[in-house]
Amino acid sequence: MVEFLTYSRFYAAEQAWDLIAFLQKNHIDYTITQERDVLDKIYVGESLDPLISLKIKNADFEKVNELIIHDFPVDITQVNKDYYLFSFSDKELMDVLDPYNDWNYFDRALANRILQDRGGATDYISPVRPIMFEPARISTVVLVGEYLLTLALPYIGIIIGLATLAAFKTSGDGRKVKLYDNVTRNHAVVMLCLGIVRTVVYLRRWIFP
Repeated sequence: MVEFLTYSRFYAAEQAWDLIAFLQKNHIDYTITQERDVLDKIYVGESLDPLISLKIKNADFEKVNELIIHDFPVDITQVNKDYYLFSFSDKELMDVLDPYNDWNYFDRALANRILQDRGGATDYISPVRPIMFEPARISTVVLVGEYLLTLALPYIGIIIGLATLAAFKTSGDGRKVKLYDNVTRNHAVVMLCLGIVRTVVYLRRWIFP
């Protein structure tokens, strides 16, 4: 079975229309999914991250990266001149073109247009190399808060543990990598177990006295 992995994320579905039209024009298969950010809902009641994911096949990542840089339609005259990329040096713009540096598709296309206007290189080819993604580590303050929530509300510990263990991101070359490091994931296992044990104890105490 072919797996579709996240290529770009958006706050609202309509923000993806330009990219969808571009993929359709180039006969690239894609899917759109609505994600749920459980941790944001727990802490602040609303999601802080873009939760509309546009996914493409793993095998299409390199092709789409090249198409975005060279063929995505960007009218540079319609872009606000205060847009941060206009202040970038040529070297910095070349770094933006690199899909492994995690810039969004529009910035990579615009960076190439700016380089063209400056008379810079326009024959950029995405490098073929493994991306060295560093998994994130949740801060001590957040971990303490998570443990307190787990002790107070056991089911929250179960949700946090499962959400942390299930968190992945897609690298620039289309690989699925763990979002959190082993230390954070180990804490997630502990919170998951604590949540399960305390939930069982609670049920036995109140439902089966």
